[in-house]
Amino acid sequence: MAYHLTARPDRSREGAFDLHMQANRSPIPLPAIHATIAAGVALILLSLRFVALGAWPVAIFSLFDIALLAGALAIFRRRPPPTEHVSLRDGELVWRGSNGRTLTMQAFWARLETVERSPIDVTLWLRFRRERHQVGQCLAQYERRAVAEVIDRALRDARGWA
Repeated sequence: MAYHLTARPDRSREGAFDLHMQANRSPIPLPAIHATIAAGVALILLSLRFVALGAWPVAIFSLFDIALLAGALAIFRRRPPPTEHVSLRDGELVWRGSNGRTLTMQAFWARLETVERSPIDVTLWLRFRRERHQVGQCLAQYERRAVAEVIDRALRDARGWA
């Protein structure tokens, strides 16, 4: 699944920095909904044979499987895509996730750590004192590399090391 940045970081004269990251989630296409309905009808028709043989639990489990699939698709459609927001103002770095969690740390002492276990596995961590917090979970690997440079540059600017 591809992800994108919804906005590039904005900077003002005071050195403020805002970065909004959001997962790219396309809506479920109509053919996928039709395929789910067709699978449900096919399972019901196939289950009729087992009902005729006396194995009626097969029909119940088939209906249960399709109901679970339809429920998962409905939940996916209703949930908003995950987002993260990183801002830097007045010497404070604030990270907010879509789950409502907020972290605040002093920008001068905050560090961005990039962990690359392989060329396709990159993880970003904000370090402050002895705490580590993962950043950019809603982004693709190549976007994490680009965001790492942007956040690191903003932290260096906040420290005056630009």
